[in-house]
Amino acid sequence: DVNTLLMNGVSASDLTSGNMEALDSVAQLLRSPQILLVEASGSRATLYDAAVDAKSFTRLGSVSGQDYMDLARKASRKLQADWKSANASVVTTDPGSLSATQVTVLFGSMNEWQRLQNAISGAARIRNTRLDALSKTGALMSLTYVGDQGSLASELQGKGVTLQSHPQLGLVITRPGYPLP
Repeated sequence: DVNTLLMNGVSASDLTSGNMEALDSVAQLLRSPQILLVEASGSRATLYDAAVDAKSFTRLGSVSGQDYMDLARKASRKLQADWKSANASVVTTDPGSLSATQVTVLFGSMNEWQRLQNAISGAARIRNTRLDALSKTGALMSLTYVGDQGSLASELQGKGVTLQSHPQLGLVITRPGYPLP
């Protein structure tokens, strides 16, 4: 709550300058030791990562856009691209370790489909995706990924997505708790 922060004397400049005392107040309020700060002004946004528990504050760079929605999209893409680049060395690039599979993606709304699609395309292990079919509640996709299926499932789980095997549908990607047929 912004009012609570203001009442405690925390300003935006305290946060974007890396003031750990101010960031700790935000971390306690949000109940999260990790904070992504976005300082937006006009057509530009600067991104900061604050790991309060590690006492680390990092400027992640800037993006430009036409409006706040465009800035949000570009910031998300930048973070995904930076994460993939930083983690590329963790994921082997040996072509023999590539696997191709078809997955069923189940969702309840178009917003949910977009969230699942973003998680899939943002996964460092996934090298290629192809949409084979799309309906109101599901999609059939072909994926090429690096490593084993368990590692892919772990990475997707970290993005709030489940990858599981279903007796009739094969591999299924859903949000956690989605009721399978």
